[in-house]
Amino acid sequence: MKKTFLKFLPLTAAVLFATSCSKDENNDEKNIENQPKVEKVVIPFSVKVNTSNSISKIAYTQSGDNVSQFNVNFEEKDAAAGSAITMNITGDDIENTTLTLTQDGSDFKFVGDVTLAEGKTEDDFKNGNISISGSFGTAGTTTVTSTTSLADVMSNCSHQYTTTFASNATTIELIDNYAYLEVSCASTQTKFNLTIGGSAQDYTPSTTNNKIWIAVPNGTSVTGNMIKSMTVVGGKVYRANRTKEVDLGPGFSVLWTTCNLGASKPGEYGNYYAYGETTGYALGSGHNFSSISYTGQENPLSSEHDAATAVLGEGYRMPTSGDNSEQSALANCSRTWETQDGNAGYKFYTDYGSVFLPAAGYYEGAVRKSGGSRGYYWSSTPYGESDAICLYFYSGRAGVNANYRNLGQSVRAVRCMN
Repeated sequence: MKKTFLKFLPLTAAVLFATSCSKDENNDEKNIENQPKVEKVVIPFSVKVNTSNSISKIAYTQSGDNVSQFNVNFEEKDAAAGSAITMNITGDDIENTTLTLTQDGSDFKFVGDVTLAEGKTEDDFKNGNISISGSFGTAGTTTVTSTTSLADVMSNCSHQYTTTFASNATTIELIDNYAYLEVSCASTQTKFNLTIGGSAQDYTPSTTNNKIWIAVPNGTSVTGNMIKSMTVVGGKVYRANRTKEVDLGPGFSVLWTTCNLGASKPGEYGNYYAYGETTGYALGSGHNFSSISYTGQENPLSSEHDAATAVLGEGYRMPTSGDNSEQSALANCSRTWETQDGNAGYKFYTDYGSVFLPAAGYYEGAVRKSGGSRGYYWSSTPYGESDAICLYFYSGRAGVNANYRNLGQSVRAVRCMN
């Protein structure tokens, strides 16, 4: 995020030059203590806050979905005596300088004296021959979160802005040393876990809008199921839309989608698929599933035969099954038999979230069986040429087992961010 200042070069500069020499009339040698001394150039300097695009306490424009804009500028109390809001500037050709925030009418300025290094002149400063680095605020080490907005997280986060500019520049751009994560979650996501800078932490989204904002120091690594592994860049916002998936927490390496393929609500049955087929058929379509057209034994199933990838795109796939698999992990977590969207099924849940899988039954040939009482969900794991592993459940039991490939069954996709 860039914040812009207007810098006004000094109208006057105090150039102090004093020479003195003394000579002992009775001694031909010069007294070292009385050698001529060249005083360093001191220049009054100020940086004015541009209220339309500034490094005020909060200044940011969000673009894309749900566009919002806000700009909270400095207030009178920020420039009051004892507020100690400062901007530090450094450079090879100047001495470290601290500028203090002051108020001049409706304007806010950082004001102070810049002392040039020995040998540097006012002309060097005016002509832009001196490089200056500036920083405003203090860098925090604690990750700051908010379930409300970016404005809220910035209000409660220690920030540092840095820049490099020439001494004759008319504007100064300061770069925010924090990046921001905006994670939009499914309504059944209670909390999720991210490892930021090597430290694992749980984050709880808002129960009102199912969002959370997280401020992360520049250059910090972020890993977790909810966001692709990366190293963040200060001043940027990284958005993760996970409204269609749920992270069930530690022990689950993937996100589970909230709906069956072909469904728009968690409790809807969606479409039925034969194993290895990417075309699904809705309830009552009359399709006959009796023939087997795919006999491949790739483990896991290749993407060209994966219904989840075909329907939802890259990044989505059918889950693995068998021992220590993605389907086994789901079957072994807590569950309750309930009704959603008019259909019975199991809600599988942890402290981090839940997913509901309806008991959609299965198709044998053109006949649907066990609808409303049992659920059968394909995995990407084959079992010989004519069978494949699936998740099955009914009230009181859930597990994994092999089924004939020519049965029409449900598909619940998973997503792996990393």
